[in-house]
Amino acid sequence: MILEKIEIPRKLKCLRMTKSVTKKSLLAISALVSTIVTGTMLGAPLAGAMEQTLSVASDALPMAANGTAGGRAAIPGAIVPNGRGTPSDSCLGFASIQPNHQLELDTAPSALTITVNSYGANVDTTIAVKTPEGEWLCGDDISASNKDAAVTISDPTAGLYEVWVGTFDGNYADYELAID
Repeated sequence: MILEKIEIPRKLKCLRMTKSVTKKSLLAISALVSTIVTGTMLGAPLAGAMEQTLSVASDALPMAANGTAGGRAAIPGAIVPNGRGTPSDSCLGFASIQPNHQLELDTAPSALTITVNSYGANVDTTIAVKTPEGEWLCGDDISASNKDAAVTISDPTAGLYEVWVGTFDGNYADYELAID
């Protein structure tokens, strides 16, 4: 049985909230409590929640990490300030405002490739990587038939790489990040 209206004691009133709560308000309060308790909202990861910080030696590569792509922040503009990577990659899609992963390399490998694998799901992933020097590298479709994203850095340096994994439409999808 769904309650259409519940009464809230005066002690719990705050700001301009009225004594009665409609079903719509009750759903919003329930979603807020769910977000606070579980870190998710309506089955979606809490935007801005970083999934992993990885500190690795370059000789420990390759390695993998898992996460959830997508979000409500537009990668061009909200995450990548001018919407373009270096030198001129288009930065596309939507992700959480905070990076999904931070990769701390103690030594520089000869090359670094970060690839998103969405397990063959029907999802179009995107990726944005901020290098230790503050450059932005973005990737979209690996090929016409593979909608997963990848970024290759031909001359990486040691330091902190921040990685955002997005989706073209903002929907959420599980992925594995391959770091080579």
